[in-house]
Amino acid sequence: GKEIYPILRQAYFMRRFFYHPMGLKYVISKLKSNAKFCKYYFDVVAGEMDYFGYIMTVLKDRNKYKSD
Repeated sequence: GKEIYPILRQAYFMRRFFYHPMGLKYVISKLKSNAKFCKYYFDVVAGEMDYFGYIMTVLKDRNKYKSD
């Protein structure tokens, strides 16, 4: 019901970034090289974190968990 609608709106918004060629390349490189970003992504898939929470967490942790 109502609780799914905000997540669907976020997914609609985020698809522009995640599926844009440059955004997708960045996301895939981060997921492949950084276990923490991968965990966050699976938290989104599992419904434990929303998309905006994912972006905020990744931005907050980006310097703490740099990829090689």
